Amino acid sequence: MKNAILDRDFDLGGGEIVNVSTDERILFSPYNISAYQIDLIKKCRDSIKKLKTRIKIRKYIKKFPKVPHFEELLVVNVLASGTEEEYEVVVRKFFLKFPNFFYAKLHMARVYLYYEQYNEISNLYGDTLKLSTAFPNRKVFFIHEMKQFLYFSVSYFITKGRIKAAKERLYQMSTITGSSAGIYKNAQKMIKSYCSSLAEEKKESIIVTTNFEKSLNKFDFLPKIKRKIINLNNKFNNDNLKDNSNLLVQSQIAAEKYPKVPHFKTFIVQYYIANRDHLNVVAAVQELYNLHPNFLLTKIFLSELLLRTEDLEYGIKKIFELFNKDLILDVSIQKEYSAVEYLSFYFIAGKVWLYKKRPDLAEKCLNNLSRVNTDSNQHILLQKEISKYYTKNYNNLN
Repeated sequence: MKNAILDRDFDLGGGEIVNVSTDERILFSPYNISAYQIDLIKKCRDSIKKLKTRIKIRKYIKKFPKVPHFEELLVVNVLASGTEEEYEVVVRKFFLKFPNFFYAKLHMARVYLYYEQYNEISNLYGDTLKLSTAFPNRKVFFIHEMKQFLYFSVSYFITKGRIKAAKERLYQMSTITGSSAGIYKNAQKMIKSYCSSLAEEKKESIIVTTNFEKSLNKFDFLPKIKRKIINLNNKFNNDNLKDNSNLLVQSQIAAEKYPKVPHFKTFIVQYYIANRDHLNVVAAVQELYNLHPNFLLTKIFLSELLLRTEDLEYGIKKIFELFNKDLILDVSIQKEYSAVEYLSFYFIAGKVWLYKKRPDLAEKCLNNLSRVNTDSNQHILLQKEISKYYTKNYNNLN
């Protein structure tokens, strides 16, 4: 392109060298966009987070159907003020309509990453995420394109556990953005969080057991009570809890007979949860808390309810009061935890840290879950929540 401001060649690694430009005209020239259309695009950008801007964008999409930039603005607007479901819908339509447009591919790759569809990402960029794979006939990229691509690369390689590749992309980002840019700092936090979690994992002295019977050893129960707990737990794991009132009655009888044993009350809570009986869940958790406020599962059940309260700020505050300001399991209080306790606790902690806008600490919680079971519901759900967070905050990075 004539008169483009080419800052310099940029080594993307693996023998791939591209030109990085600060001249925004390279975004528009392939589509023969008029000065009037560019002005409309820039005005929409200035108010991109406003819901009313979406109406204007949709009007421009109909008026200029061959201009992908308006479709991109719709995606960014929905990302800023819509739901995750709406975002995915507009991204898929965007990619279907303009599959070779830079931001269409990048947003589609983010959706693929959310669903852990790594093969689809490789189909776009190759296993090592090369721009030459996605755009074989293009050698010049706008600086914003490069920043966003490198940020996505860092998140992708961390998700894949390829920390060396993530660090290489972080370094490449620093040469473009500098170390003070928000997008660089967020990428740096992702890597630091992942590395510190690995280091903590090696030093971790907490024992997590998947053997329920073994997890009862920390309680001073009589053998007959221990057998009763184990038998009921087996039934809860193996039987269909849907409308199984017999199991509920057995748990209620045991809870009345042994009021100092919290496990029977937790079975009652689990029954109501399985049957989606919210009112009785709340009542059962409240009763459990009144009788056994220091029992870990009591705090976990209560925290799950607090995360659903309308006043979420209050709910988060109460969760910190239930546990501690760092939201970690204290080995000085208890060294051995059941898998259910451990997974449930760090899933809750991860969600709390995302609410507090600390994705780095949420990543630590995710890595703690990885220690036990990467296929657990808690790990899968928290991974998706973190991915949602980064996607939602995509346009707040600069």
